[in-house]
Amino acid sequence: MRGAIQAIKCRLCPDTELEDLEEFMRHCRTTETHPLKIRFCDHCSDFFARRDFRKQYHNLPPAECRKVIPVKATEKCRVMDEAYGDFIRRLEHGLMTGEGTGRPFPQIIKERYPESSKKPSVRK
Repeated sequence: MRGAIQAIKCRLCPDTELEDLEEFMRHCRTTETHPLKIRFCDHCSDFFARRDFRKQYHNLPPAECRKVIPVKATEKCRVMDEAYGDFIRRLEHGLMTGEGTGRPFPQIIKERYPESSKKPSVRK
């Protein structure tokens, strides 16, 4: 006898319950906790997992964003790109082996750039 799946859970976001595979895939593509792709602010180089969040941020950037000088933004983008590559390698390894994946990507970046204008997501 087949049982119905009550909810799909993300191994990296244990409190997140998703209704179907489509919702799970959207979660994987757009969550900032473990983004599959990141986009950068053209001015301050903060990262975004969702294109619409980046656009909204770009249309009304906070004061901290506007204060960033180009050379600092370029360096931040390079460092974040490296950190993202490391994060993805740890994520893939952890998912393949069942080992932990380490800290969420936003936490890594916030520790490196505490002055960032981007506020970390808080999950309950």
